[in-house]
Amino acid sequence: MKLNQHLKEWKQTVSYRFPQLSLPQVSGLATWSFGMVMTRSSSLTRVSHLIAKLNQEQENTVRQRLKEWYKEGLAKAKKGNKRVSLEVKDCFASLVRWIVELLPSTTQELPIALDATSIGANFTVLSINWLILTDFQATDVDISWYRFRCWIECSYRDLKSDGWQWQKTRLRQPDRAERHWLAMAVALLWMVTLGGEQEVSSNEELISDSSDSKEGILTRQISCFLNGLLTVVVRLLKGQSFSLGRLKPISFNHLSDLTFSDSS
Repeated sequence: MKLNQHLKEWKQTVSYRFPQLSLPQVSGLATWSFGMVMTRSSSLTRVSHLIAKLNQEQENTVRQRLKEWYKEGLAKAKKGNKRVSLEVKDCFASLVRWIVELLPSTTQELPIALDATSIGANFTVLSINWLILTDFQATDVDISWYRFRCWIECSYRDLKSDGWQWQKTRLRQPDRAERHWLAMAVALLWMVTLGGEQEVSSNEELISDSSDSKEGILTRQISCFLNGLLTVVVRLLKGQSFSLGRLKPISFNHLSDLTFSDSS
């Protein structure tokens, strides 16, 4: 098998960022995330067909290899010490470290979404307009963190309709789905960094003043994620090599769009 040069370069990047993984685990993670970007899908069938054509392999061979990657150790066809499960929780530190290294050294905030599966057991979850009550003065608190909820909603769209089409996969086993989501996270990080870097370098083309904007706030025409996908296509057509961009966070310390009411 002759590995495609673009896939080979991406595999080297993934190997460097996840040093604790074995070679087969790195290969699977790199192949899955690469295939997702190129097919804009997390479908096993689409990704296996693409990789097979790319590396001149049999589709069934690639398909079996990709399935083996997200299976638990005991379910793998391999024998001996090769039957090892990929533990996703052990990859979290490497993934966060990767993100931190892509941020400017002056960055002091790193919002992380937490599992809210059991939040209903302790809180009353409302699907109406939200109101935050506090004893502090408006100048002493920063509730703009709550706006990251919108970012989380946008990320679901990237994982589904705009990007990896997760809703069309047929995985039912939680452990296997968890490994699949690791590959989607790596692919998502790649596209967001690549698109974000292009946005900064081509600011005049990709960000325009909105006619109804307040105080000159700039509005994106397309997301960093979609920008990243388009950048990949352009680089392929131009015969350029792929690269990983940088993350440029947007400051969240702006309260001009929030309304405060003093109840005293």
